[in-house]
Amino acid sequence: MGLFKPFIGDVFGLSRIYDLQVENIENKNFASWPEYGKYGYFGGGVNASIGRLDYSTETSTLALGSFAQQRNGPTSIFNNSYAYFGGGQTSGAAYVSTITRLDFSNEVVSDPGKNLPTTPRDSEGVFSNSYGYFGGGDAAPIISTISRLDFSNETVSNPGKNLPTAISEIAAVSNNSYGYFAGGGPPAVCTITRLDFSNETVSDPGKNLPGTARKKCASVSNNSYGYFAGGDYTTFSAVECLISRLDFSNETLSNPGKNLPRNRSNASGVSNNSYGYFGGGYSATPPGALLQKIDYSTEVLTTIANLSKSDNNMATGVSGGASVLRPNKTYGYFVGGRFNPATISRLDFSNETVSDPGKTLPSSRNSMATVSNNSYGYFGGGEEGPLINTISRLDFSNETVSNSTNNFLTARKGTTGVSNNSYGYFGGGYDPISGGYLCTIIRLDFTNETLNNPGKNLSGLGRSSAIGVSNNSYGYFAGGYNPIAAGNCVNTISRLDFSNETVSNPGNNFPTQRSFVATVSNNSYGYFGGGYPNTAFNTITRLDFSNEIVSNPTKNLPTARSEAAGASSNSFGYFGGGYYSGTNRITKIDFSNENVNNLVSTLLTPVVNTTAVTNSN
Repeated sequence: MGLFKPFIGDVFGLSRIYDLQVENIENKNFASWPEYGKYGYFGGGVNASIGRLDYSTETSTLALGSFAQQRNGPTSIFNNSYAYFGGGQTSGAAYVSTITRLDFSNEVVSDPGKNLPTTPRDSEGVFSNSYGYFGGGDAAPIISTISRLDFSNETVSNPGKNLPTAISEIAAVSNNSYGYFAGGGPPAVCTITRLDFSNETVSDPGKNLPGTARKKCASVSNNSYGYFAGGDYTTFSAVECLISRLDFSNETLSNPGKNLPRNRSNASGVSNNSYGYFGGGYSATPPGALLQKIDYSTEVLTTIANLSKSDNNMATGVSGGASVLRPNKTYGYFVGGRFNPATISRLDFSNETVSDPGKTLPSSRNSMATVSNNSYGYFGGGEEGPLINTISRLDFSNETVSNSTNNFLTARKGTTGVSNNSYGYFGGGYDPISGGYLCTIIRLDFTNETLNNPGKNLSGLGRSSAIGVSNNSYGYFAGGYNPIAAGNCVNTISRLDFSNETVSNPGNNFPTQRSFVATVSNNSYGYFGGGYPNTAFNTITRLDFSNEIVSNPTKNLPTARSEAAGASSNSFGYFGGGYYSGTNRITKIDFSNENVNNLVSTLLTPVVNTTAVTNSN
């Protein structure tokens, strides 16, 4: 048992949080954690402790907090700020509904008083960006219930979408779109049940664990695969060492032949960017607390250490906080633009200084679109006198810039980009050959850099110079320029659902028509700074990702500007360049309190209609 969803970073070095990747909020008000973290936690079991595994040293110690009492078989889920341990059984054999919360910022453990409707132990958890789900378990009797925790307000409910059968001792993994519940019993089964996060439907995709039916497996996962390790199929005398792999891309199951060094059941799983760790559990060969590591690049298993407690049977694992967006974030790059259009300025998030990486675009350009994955930033189209169709790529590992071999079919400018882990989407723009102002959305597949048109386009007027912002589930195309619109701009915010690529207008739009706006974001909000029409203005507008409400928080840019660009660190957003008094100025918004001020550091040169991307090393 155990749940993993990946993340990287330094969880407790608050002075270094802005060195990490996806936007956080300081002062214990975290909007997100990076994709992987520095620690994994093993909670509960035959004691009340919470053990901490330091990924950098692979040593195990006790965390600062612990449960109020012994908890056998709790279930763990986590969001960007907290881990939640639900249910379990006390030393007195009482089943509990308690949800206990671990604060990643300070390792304080508390009971927020928002508990499960039932009292399960040996249930399992999956989670999306917005909700955590506790599925099945033994609540005397065994149940099929799926209970939902709303991360935004910690309310717990039963949405009425339950597992097909009552089941306990399940394993589970999650990706961006689905949660998968695997195996379980009694009696042991090999079934995999899928929860669709977009509509909370539950189904059996017909892709089951290969080999023997199993319960009490441990689970870890990375962006590509989920792994189910060990378990037993009758009693503790029939314990497995088998590891089965779920390929998230096509839901195929296989046994890669890289198994646990010894048989084990009731273990827990945690993970960092490179490795998964199986800890504790029951093994017929002591010690049961042995910690074993799977290398995701080779799937080789090694034994590295014991956990801090001699016996961690029936514990649960959590990996310290999660975002599905990006791992370690250290630099923002402001690229191209008018006046010095091939220039790249690099902003170091750790000290907010700007430097020249010595790498420029292959040609001068402005009005580009930007998408990115963990390895590269892509700059699509733009203008260098004539419009161009080129897509250029910035390699985050060495900062080299090259032109991709797959470009837009026609030249265009003012296209808008949004991204998830698998694809970049270029929406709208201006292309006189294809009919002027566009509604088209073009998809870039990050695995092979091929382009295609999935046929899911923006509704309403075509537009250029819109703004793109993404969270884990959606990409938003906001505003834009079209000369036939009122004020020559639109206020529409269109939403692309990453799970099925449908496009809709949720109806929460900018208060006024806008284009040429810069955007920054964390996992809770997107911020749109400045823009046009008529004359530049200084308004910052906020999109709340949890409910899609759009508002003006009254914390605005110090001066009016348009055609700037935005880059985001973990704690701050940075608006750079643009038309205003001093076109190399960088303005910072603090995500924790939305205060805005200008940096001492400036871009290397004045730029207008620039673009920006954040690295993902």
